[in-house]
Amino acid sequence: METGPVEQVLTAPRHPCTQALLSVLPEAPGDPVVLTGEPPDPPRARGPHR
Repeated sequence: METGPVEQVLTAPRHPCTQALLSVLPEAPGDPVVLTGEPPDPPRARGPHR
């Protein structure tokens, strides 16, 4: 999850998931961002993503 002023999140996203989501919009410049790796195992997740 990414938080902040809407303009900042939409124009300069910091989180890889936000970057990937915004990269597939029709008006997005460049190639789509492709996430790599495996999603976390929910029972073993720690921190704010539980």
